[in-house]
Amino acid sequence: MAANMLSRVAPDQWARVLTWIAFCVSCSSQAVPLDAKPGLWERTVVTQSELSPTAPKPDLSKIAPEERRKLEELMSGRVTTGRRTRVTEECITPEMLQQWSALAREAPGNACKRTIATENSKQIKVALSCDNGQTTGDIEYTASGDSLKGKISLVSHEREFDRIVTHEISSKWLRRECGDVKPPPRGPPVSRQMN
Repeated sequence: MAANMLSRVAPDQWARVLTWIAFCVSCSSQAVPLDAKPGLWERTVVTQSELSPTAPKPDLSKIAPEERRKLEELMSGRVTTGRRTRVTEECITPEMLQQWSALAREAPGNACKRTIATENSKQIKVALSCDNGQTTGDIEYTASGDSLKGKISLVSHEREFDRIVTHEISSKWLRRECGDVKPPPRGPPVSRQMN
């Protein structure tokens, strides 16, 4: 189910879906306060998606050498299908910083098995396996006072190709007051897009 859901996600929605999954990684773990400041944060998310063929390659032995070389080159590697950078401002409260999962706010991804390798105030590392391994991935975040960096890598194994999505996150603390940016309500993360 999760792999089917992930394969239907529009490229411009990957950032939000991956962020929800990432912040839900420790939903069942003990509270571990993050080493980060409350207040207004600016988050930059760079999402790249690729397709990597998995179907068996056809027999090209009967094709002219020049044509065969061109076809082999086309079938040899990954194809980038999208790259997007998104910048948002988010209001993070002291309560949200009490544990990594507090930032999830009922995120999707319940069909995924999470294996937490590391979880402390400065870092979380998680391996994901969804739909009996049809979608797999790794999540890693590091917090250090006024910065938060993360990387989420997911591979959805589909019939003729693997869909590979990499989501790199870099957040910086701006100030203690959030101004007109309100903390998110219970539910998916709410942010104000800057570009």
